[in-house]
Amino acid sequence: MNDIKRKLMQYMKMERVESEFDCYRIGFRRYVLFYNELITKENQQQLLHTMDRTCNPPAFSDDPKSIIVIAKTNEEFQEQELAFINDVYTFVTFFLIDEGNDKMYYFDKWIFMQIINSRRRIRRIRDILRSEAK
Repeated sequence: MNDIKRKLMQYMKMERVESEFDCYRIGFRRYVLFYNELITKENQQQLLHTMDRTCNPPAFSDDPKSIIVIAKTNEEFQEQELAFINDVYTFVTFFLIDEGNDKMYYFDKWIFMQIINSRRRIRRIRDILRSEAK
């Protein structure tokens, strides 16, 4: 996961956020969370519940926010399994990398939730990781 983080830090401005997770602010009300464990369909919901408890002020915005969880997986995911509205103010989307099958799973559709949208950020992350892989 550190190699992925280094690649993104070369091209994106990232400000560390105090959290139990490895998390960075990448823009107004937008965050990237690097998750060092493998994401499966079973533990995905557990991570969302943990985030509910920990991704709150003062480190995170009290206002609507978008959190992109970047992690590795060895399972196949459908687009609709990667985006969640965790509560009234938090949109969470997963950007999963399956290195074994050389695939990336992400949700890059427009979601309008009180001015929070991660479409451009997701596509930027995808483009950085694709260009670095070449």
